[in-house]
Amino acid sequence: MPIMRRPQLARTLLKEKSSDTSLSNILAAADYLRRLEQIVTKYLPDAFKQHCRISSYDCGKLIILCDSASWSSKFRFHAKHLNTKLRHHHEFSGLIEISALTNLRALSLASTYRRKPSKAKKISVENKSLLLETAKIESDQKLSDALRRLAEHAGPSGGNLDIGRQN
Repeated sequence: MPIMRRPQLARTLLKEKSSDTSLSNILAAADYLRRLEQIVTKYLPDAFKQHCRISSYDCGKLIILCDSASWSSKFRFHAKHLNTKLRHHHEFSGLIEISALTNLRALSLASTYRRKPSKAKKISVENKSLLLETAKIESDQKLSDALRRLAEHAGPSGGNLDIGRQN
């Protein structure tokens, strides 16, 4: 039967084997990205700061994840200016390219919490009458049929306003 070890604090594990543990490598990489993000955030317009995050920086390529496709597009317009500013920092001295990608995971989480669509409101009886009158004189048959279908969404009718098709 294997010997069960007591749980240890992360700092204790890091002190024991600080250079060769994968945990220390992960923490070092996270700290490195945090420092890079602080530099990048300094040069981003305020509107971008809450929608864009650094994903990685490797071989001169900085990858930024954006909340949505629209933010990715907006960021691409700003990327050239950002590239110029970042090259002044020694951390980004080898910067060649900045890519903006859409964070699909954020999109899938956002779609989970979308509100349910509201129910369509009924149109008034007066508007139903106007739609049917317009359908009656409309020469385009497809438009006339569409107006009649739209008129069907009216609230309770006070009388028989159903106007038949005229060809």
